[in-house]
Amino acid sequence: MKKKNINLSIKGIKDISIDELKIWDYYFDILNNILISFNYSKIQLSILEKIDIFKNIIKNDLEYNVFIKKTYNLFDKNNKVLILNPEGTIPCIKYCILNNLYYKNKINKLYYFNPIFRYENTQYMRYRKFYQFGIEIFGSNKIEYEIELIYIIFIFFKKINILKYLKLNINNIGNYNDRINYCDNVINYLKNKFNYNNNDFIIKEIKKYDLSIFYKKKDFFYNKKIPVIYDYVNKYSKEKMFNFINFLKFNNINYNINYFLFRGLNYYNDIIFEWNINKISICGGGRYDNLVEKMYNKNIYALGLAIGWNRLIKLIYEKNENKYLKLNNIIYIYISCINFLCIYTMINIYNIISKENNKIIIVLDYSLKTLKKNLELSFKKKYNICILIYKLKNNNNIKIYIKNFNYKYTKISSIKNILKDLKIK
Repeated sequence: MKKKNINLSIKGIKDISIDELKIWDYYFDILNNILISFNYSKIQLSILEKIDIFKNIIKNDLEYNVFIKKTYNLFDKNNKVLILNPEGTIPCIKYCILNNLYYKNKINKLYYFNPIFRYENTQYMRYRKFYQFGIEIFGSNKIEYEIELIYIIFIFFKKINILKYLKLNINNIGNYNDRINYCDNVINYLKNKFNYNNNDFIIKEIKKYDLSIFYKKKDFFYNKKIPVIYDYVNKYSKEKMFNFINFLKFNNINYNINYFLFRGLNYYNDIIFEWNINKISICGGGRYDNLVEKMYNKNIYALGLAIGWNRLIKLIYEKNENKYLKLNNIIYIYISCINFLCIYTMINIYNIISKENNKIIIVLDYSLKTLKKNLELSFKKKYNICILIYKLKNNNNIKIYIKNFNYKYTKISSIKNILKDLKIK
């Protein structure tokens, strides 16, 4: 009787392969080092959250219904609803509240790397489990922090050689009063020009003063050529936008003012932005000054962004920018021993080399393959250097064989001369 094949995969949820994870870690380290240099602190968010923290913030019925349909819901033993984390900003605010960060520090500059779960319709670059690299700043409404966020991502994208594929879109959606004024004018525009009335769905949604409707129905509004929100924002927001654009120009950061750019959730205000490729967002964010108050009853200025890490890595692969070993002088060294007694020498060599250069990645192999098989494997895997340790029969002397594929030479070395013979300096 034939065994049934079990489908082990889950739609929209993909395992990360070993080779992919090496690349993930490599690019994570680059961004991590940039953020440390700007004095950001790393935090770790919970994967599970109470559904109530989202209910209290996303009060608009349409927005909440769309949002809740995309969450993975769980029930604990007390039958309380928990959800797998559907986004990073709200859990980050919860983290700050529970850890008294708003009380301890006037300014908090934080970042995190977390799995996110949304029950999406799977398609190109859209998954049900994906990873978000989030950066959040709490405690200031100064334009310097918008500038800092954009500059950090600009440096990162430039370092990893993908800036040429991305377009930075920016907009300013003003404050809550600007939003009310804008929505009223859009309603009048639709009524006068297209004969919409108060019973129409689109008018009802705009009357809730929820800008997320402009995001969800962006093609509709764009085709109707509705007024742009920037014409209705306050003087202070326009001044911030002016300074923001001047910074971009001064640093030769290419940008596009997209007056129809809105964010998917309704808690944003003032400057918002997205780095896109072919209308797909790789990184997006903005200011959300009123969000903390809804959870903490204290007015704390805030802004942040999120990078879709799966999308970023896919872009790197598709544009063939994953040749990071050559581009960044990373050296892969493969070390293997032919005999069990040589393992001690292998560990000794590992300790010597690993202290030498932080751009060296060492792969140890204890499988005791033959000399020929080890060489074939290291060539196939495209390692830069292969080190084979072996002991000849009837001889206690241990030999260290080096094959350097970069310089195309072989050498019999010793522990004493290993660094010199590797030619890694």
